[in-house]
Amino acid sequence: MPPAFSAPSLAGLLGLLCVTWGAPGWLLMGAVFVGSGVAMPYVVQWAGRSREMAGGAG
Repeated sequence: MPPAFSAPSLAGLLGLLCVTWGAPGWLLMGAVFVGSGVAMPYVVQWAGRSREMAGGAG
């Protein structure tokens, strides 16, 4: 998804969840941020392994 499309759509999603849904929206957004934070070390390891397999430049 190009950045020109994703930024406005994500801002709209954030507004929809946090403003109209209230507390459940905030909890859902918190869960999304926690999930992405937990997944990040695994994503970085995967990226490093795939770069090594491709013989990527350092």
